[in-house]
Amino acid sequence: MDANSSHSFGGPYRSNGMTAQMVNQSTTGRGILGVVVGFVGMVAATIGLDALFHATGVYPDWRLPMESYQWGLALVYRVLFGVGGGYVASRVARGCSFRASLFVGLLSALLSACVVAMHWNMGPEFGPRWFNLLWLGTTIPSAMVGGRLAASRARSRANGPA
Repeated sequence: MDANSSHSFGGPYRSNGMTAQMVNQSTTGRGILGVVVGFVGMVAATIGLDALFHATGVYPDWRLPMESYQWGLALVYRVLFGVGGGYVASRVARGCSFRASLFVGLLSALLSACVVAMHWNMGPEFGPRWFNLLWLGTTIPSAMVGGRLAASRARSRANGPA
């Protein structure tokens, strides 16, 4: 059997390697798209809920300090949105889902590190240090949990109903 035969190990597309290159480019494109969609969605959801809570009185005015329980609430939904960002990135990226969710976590860590550095010695309206450190410490793990959830869901769908 020759390399072009559909009965050979490589199948009918093995002849020139173009298909492998096209698949690789497609996977890379989906990976980048997944990271962008997951990260932008996570940031937009976080800023949007912050703004909604400030506007509706759940949080005080932006210039006033918040109570510890309010910072705790902010941390909880940042972690949940981090999971969501990793999940979305992984689902969009399909062929490189682990890397996509990892990059969402790394970008989140970079962004939160910049925010923490800017706010570290500012007033109480910028958050207590425990909040900043916990937020920074949860960015990568939460995105990775989202990626694992997406991979688990994809595996269970591929295996069919139990």
